[in-house]
Amino acid sequence: KSVLKEQDKLYGTIKYSVLQMDVVDELIKKAPEEDQESITKQITAAKDGSDQKALMSMTIFPFIMLVAYVFIFLHFRSKGGYKPLDVSAEA
Repeated sequence: KSVLKEQDKLYGTIKYSVLQMDVVDELIKKAPEEDQESITKQITAAKDGSDQKALMSMTIFPFIMLVAYVFIFLHFRSKGGYKPLDVSAEA
């Protein structure tokens, strides 16, 4: 039985896996008693670190969009900014 469970893509962009804690708990119980506490601490540390990775993954796309909009803004500003067109004038 696998410890990781593959999840659908989050917001249609990011694939992620989650720990099946019931399977993890079963495996910890099968380990020698002197190692169980150490294993539990390591798993807890790994789970705590994964929260930060998830946050980082979710902020990448909005950051890229921000950079793109800033470049677009600067590009049009260098061309002289917004210039309205007079569509009612005859050609």
